[in-house]
Amino acid sequence: SVSLVTPVVPSGKGTPPPNSLIFPVVGHATGANDSLFESDIRVTNLAAETARYQLNFTPSNTDGTQTGSSSTIEIAPNATMALDDIVSSLFGTGTTSSAIGMLEVRPLTTTSSADTGFFGATGTASTIRELATAASSRTYNFTPSGTFGQYIPAVRFADFVGKAASGASPILSLQQVAESSAFRANFGFAEASGSAADLKVRVYDTASTLLKTIDLSLQPGEHRQLNGMLAANGVTNLANGRVEVEVLNGDGKVTAYVSEVDNNTNDPLLVSAVLKGGITSNKWVVPGVAAINNPSATWITDMR
Repeated sequence: SVSLVTPVVPSGKGTPPPNSLIFPVVGHATGANDSLFESDIRVTNLAAETARYQLNFTPSNTDGTQTGSSSTIEIAPNATMALDDIVSSLFGTGTTSSAIGMLEVRPLTTTSSADTGFFGATGTASTIRELATAASSRTYNFTPSGTFGQYIPAVRFADFVGKAASGASPILSLQQVAESSAFRANFGFAEASGSAADLKVRVYDTASTLLKTIDLSLQPGEHRQLNGMLAANGVTNLANGRVEVEVLNGDGKVTAYVSEVDNNTNDPLLVSAVLKGGITSNKWVVPGVAAINNPSATWITDMR
């Protein structure tokens, strides 16, 4: 039998275009309490023509302009490609050991038609191409009796933040953060432009009291995950907190996330970053909340 595989080559990466979709973290890695996390990726081409993409994987704690692996995929119009356990199956780095890092889905195809794009958007060809790809991932703890997982969306490079040329710099805010005997907070930071960045991380409680300020520097194109970052900095009894991230120096563009993990079950919850001051609506709808108690499962919704 013959297996057809996509070639993977060692390669650093340059600055991505604004419409690149970036997963701040993917992995095939062991964790605390005998957990094993894997990442399944889905990429959908919503355009009316076949599209090619470059996949760039950058291992954690490395200079992404110098270190990484690259491959290409091709997706038919309106089709979805499934890449299960992508770090191990495609890039091979997690087959025998733990590996996590950042994954970029970079469109290589330009479109000549101004047809309908994502969510029915219409416009110029360049605009449609920016809206013509959707990507998501599920990173989950694999156990013999099933999985506990978290949905992790891809972030457009255009939505990464950096230091402002003048005035106040944009700030990323992370809600529903806890570090206690019940939950552990695994923080992740990703730089995608290919330039270094110095960050200021501020930790607040529910009364907006500043508990801790943490300085952090990222290499160009680096992903760094800091498990137990709050506990390592003396914050060990935070039930309901929030964290702000700001780029103070450098030309880097960053995003951040928190993976909140239940210490009893290893069930993770993703906390995505939102732009502070970027909320323009005064009314929001949460489409699904629950209070259900039945023999097979109990579901409860906590709001922040």
